[in-house]
Amino acid sequence: MAQSLIREVNHNAVLRSDNVALRHLAEYGGAPNEWWHEPHPIVSNPFAGSGVSLNCETGQDPTQASASGLMKNPICVFSNPATAKYNYYAREFLWNAAGQYGVRGFWPDFWVSQEAIDDAIAPNTDGSDHGWRTVYAPGAFSHLVNTMGLPVVFQGTTPNWSGLFFVGNEMLPIATPWNQRLRSYGAGRVAFKVTLSLVGAAADSFAGVLFRKSVSSAAGQNKHTAFAAPGLHLYVHHNGLWSLNKMHFGASTSIISGTLTMAQRQRLIDGTGLQVEVRTHNGLPNQVLIFFDDVQTATLDIANCPIGPHVALFASTSSGYICFPYRQFYHVGVEGEIIYKALPGAVIESDLKVTKIVPDSDPPFYRANLPGFFLSQTTFPVGQRRIAGFRNGAWQDITDGVYLLSDFKRFFAGNMTGTNGVNVEFNTVTIDGVHSPNAHLLIHRAAAGAEFVVMLNPLPQTANDVPLNIATMRIKANWKMKM
Repeated sequence: MAQSLIREVNHNAVLRSDNVALRHLAEYGGAPNEWWHEPHPIVSNPFAGSGVSLNCETGQDPTQASASGLMKNPICVFSNPATAKYNYYAREFLWNAAGQYGVRGFWPDFWVSQEAIDDAIAPNTDGSDHGWRTVYAPGAFSHLVNTMGLPVVFQGTTPNWSGLFFVGNEMLPIATPWNQRLRSYGAGRVAFKVTLSLVGAAADSFAGVLFRKSVSSAAGQNKHTAFAAPGLHLYVHHNGLWSLNKMHFGASTSIISGTLTMAQRQRLIDGTGLQVEVRTHNGLPNQVLIFFDDVQTATLDIANCPIGPHVALFASTSSGYICFPYRQFYHVGVEGEIIYKALPGAVIESDLKVTKIVPDSDPPFYRANLPGFFLSQTTFPVGQRRIAGFRNGAWQDITDGVYLLSDFKRFFAGNMTGTNGVNVEFNTVTIDGVHSPNAHLLIHRAAAGAEFVVMLNPLPQTANDVPLNIATMRIKANWKMKM
């Protein structure tokens, strides 16, 4: 047996070194979510919310495979011209049949609104119910918010017809004022795909996304002051009309408006949902592209275009509810890159990087996983999991926790006999091209959800509290599937 890279019928890529094989999933960011050590059962947890994925923490955590584990994140692949529409987000850039595969692109925030820290909800001026329903506060909508892509719902009541639901910074304490814990997409470098459903809303309803907003961090801010803050407002109305407006301290100017096709409007109101997509251009900050259900509807060059860092869902209905079934937000100022190479002797080399498009721009980084590796809970049930470190010529069992990458030459996580699992050795670990002495690894047999994890982080642990404004980080490592 030898090294190879082959394409499957469904456009997945399978990288092989002898009896070790990785399946890169084309519909989930090209992430190698399936690792096999034949003839053993699967080593990794193939679920896109776990798997083997590059991610980093910037207030939300852009994740290669998926924005929720339930949503697809397809990439542009060499073998299928129909996937060219995904090239803006992520694409294959390296294919070597002798055993080398690479993907580069923007990853969606893993924004699932499962805890209050995920979100920043703009309050009403009188402190009354803001109307938003989530997994952690479902109200009468638990049947909706626990399904599909982990939706959020706005329930309209008189007089509180409207609401703003901002992407939050999950790394800041929940006691922080709502407008001081907003996720930042610096210089307006944002793209998004959001599904709107007005099936349960009144005929006067409309919804959309407010982006490139500049919300004040001063005390006393609320829904109305946030709405009036500078930014762009994209609305879709129940009657099929849509518009993009520019807001400047309460003064709204129409940029463009139009009408959905009959089919698009039907999906908006019949429960299917309408996908609203916006792309921005890093080199042309005034350019905004608008798509409805993958159809490009407008290409705009907006004079004095706002470039604020904040983004929110917007909903307005006098009665009933508005649902946002799927949400994918991308910081397009941060790019991820993976290269996996098959080496002789059943060894896989990973080379993962995160790079800012503009080196001195935000966001700062709290942590990163290059990659985060979730082992199969079926192959490795609780109570039958072993972790160990190799140094001074021998393996020694270790306890769950955090270790400097320099503490051991190699780390192992797998079965009790050491015959199946992951054995990782680090080659290169850098921040801004310089060796990172405080890079570390989290290895745990029963992390959240009883997950069996190995997380490779090039940043120091202190970054969790004091994030680092760096330009690039990288981990290059070798993997075996046994001790």
